[in-house]
Amino acid sequence: MGRETPHPTPEEEVEAHKLYRRGLKIPSICAHFSNRFSIDTMSRLVVPGYREKRAEQARIRRATKPAPSEAARKARAEQSNLAYRIKEKARAEPPKSKPLSAPPTAPESLNLPYSELPPGGCTFAVNDGAVRDLLFCGVPVRRGKSYCAYHGRVASGGLPVRKRTAAGG
Repeated sequence: MGRETPHPTPEEEVEAHKLYRRGLKIPSICAHFSNRFSIDTMSRLVVPGYREKRAEQARIRRATKPAPSEAARKARAEQSNLAYRIKEKARAEPPKSKPLSAPPTAPESLNLPYSELPPGGCTFAVNDGAVRDLLFCGVPVRRGKSYCAYHGRVASGGLPVRKRTAAGG
C-alpha cells in the first residue's frame, strides 16, 4: 500500500483559496505550504472547491434576496409600457418644424449696367434686359463672393425669385 498524502486542515484550505484568488499557481501554493501537499491534492482542493464555494454563496444570496413583489413587477411593466407608448407617439407625429421667419428683404439695388459695376459689387441681374440693357444689383459683397447675402440665397434656391421687371428689382 502507498503512502497516504496528508489533507489540509480547514484553516489551510482557506489560506490556499486566498492564495489562489490572488493569482498564485498551484505549484506556488504547494511551495507556500513547504510542499507538504502534492500538486494533485492542492489542485483538487483549490480549483473545484473555490468554484463550488462561489456557486454555493450565489445560491445563498439568491435564496435570501426577496423575490420582487407583485406591485413592483406591475410598476416595472407599466413603466416599460409607458416608454413604449411615448416612442410610438413620437414616431406617429410628424416632426415639429420651426416657424418660418420672414424672408430677408431685398437690398435697394443700384440697377447698374455691368460696365459701371463697382469692384466687389453684386453681379445678380435684377431685370430681364428685354426693354433696355441688363442691369445688376451692384450692392457691396463680401470678399470672394459674387452676390450680396440676399441674392446669394436666391441663387442657391433658398429664396424664391421675384418676377424680374424691365425696371429692375
